[in-house]
Amino acid sequence: MSQDNTTNRVKFTVGRVRGFECPQDKSEAKLWDSDVKALILRARQTGSKAYYFQDRLNGKLLRIKIGDVSENGISLQDARKLALEYQKLVRTGRDPR
Repeated sequence: MSQDNTTNRVKFTVGRVRGFECPQDKSEAKLWDSDVKALILRARQTGSKAYYFQDRLNGKLLRIKIGDVSENGISLQDARKLALEYQKLVRTGRDPR
């Protein structure tokens, strides 16, 4: 899959998140949520997966790890909520970190 966020955007579902994997020939792969535009799912060659918030603040790239996708990690619903909260802060010019 391409890492271009315009062609790699899908509606996240629990099944889609669970099934997303990094291709063997890459060190990582990213998938963008179509519902919450700043939410990314990042899969690494090691098998680990995590949700990230990514947006621009004052012209600079801002990326924040939201949480791991695992049995004890953050849920998709909670990741979306947090990404939306971060997005609101960024829209008002505040850094959510």
